[in-house]
Amino acid sequence: MDWDQFTQQGMAVIASAKAEVRRLGDSVLTSEHILLGLLRRRNSVAVRLIQETSVTREELREAIEARLKPGTPDPSGNVKLSGSGKQILALAADEARQVGDEFIGSEHLLLALAREQRVPAGQVLAEKGLTLDRLRNGLREVLAIA
Repeated sequence: MDWDQFTQQGMAVIASAKAEVRRLGDSVLTSEHILLGLLRRRNSVAVRLIQETSVTREELREAIEARLKPGTPDPSGNVKLSGSGKQILALAADEARQVGDEFIGSEHLLLALAREQRVPAGQVLAEKGLTLDRLRNGLREVLAIA
């Protein structure tokens, strides 16, 4: 993954996701950690999108943490990207391209998570009613206001 493709906000989400991996005693960054990282970035476009719904950040955090399985920390503190993590980043790049954005932001990461229903983070979003269509429509509204 070319990290130069990310906005500052997008990179902040990834940094927060890595911090979540370490906080939870793991060494592999998954879709769940990306969602947890998103939720940490209170002023991000993604969190503004979520706040436009009746779903709270706390609800999402609790739901995703309930699905996390214990991992194995790397003694050196290194964090590796899982297959699902790589898939989410690729989908986020595709989401950015689809709307003509040159860089990947928090909103593209959220859309990618909602798009990938085979991963726990995508399943949690769907269960909470945060579907890809709903989030895309919400993004249009949030960006129109900004």
